[in-house]
Amino acid sequence: MEKIVIYADGSCIGNPGPGGFAALILIDWKKEIVKWKWHDTTNNQMELMAVIQALMFVEKSHLDREIIFFLDSQYVLHGVTKYMEKWLTNWWRLATGKPVKNQEQWKKLHELMQWKTISWQRVEAHATDQLNNQVDELARAEAMKLVR
Repeated sequence: MEKIVIYADGSCIGNPGPGGFAALILIDWKKEIVKWKWHDTTNNQMELMAVIQALMFVEKSHLDREIIFFLDSQYVLHGVTKYMEKWLTNWWRLATGKPVKNQEQWKKLHELMQWKTISWQRVEAHATDQLNNQVDELARAEAMKLVR
């Protein structure tokens, strides 16, 4: 069974400011693109939304396959691989007792991750990975639509 490969990225101009996200989803040798923009957001929120919207797209496709995410966002990668379990145990609070930032998006991501096999791969931003560069350009183009 083929795996689903997803490249996802977010962009924000000003941070906070106009932002956009894009996800490139490869399923059975077909390329699907999910993208959108927001007027007032942050880069981290757009990074999360790229992953969330990609997972929502896969869920609507009714495909039960392993998913491989390629991301340049250490914020998202560390959140899902290092911190999410601790946040759940602490009722979405940090060790300091403060609430986790972007909590609603993290909760939605956690919900979408349930019952899926997902592996997370880090790629270098603005480097030699052409697909990562493509989603970076698409996300930035979405954000720029709100600046013009």
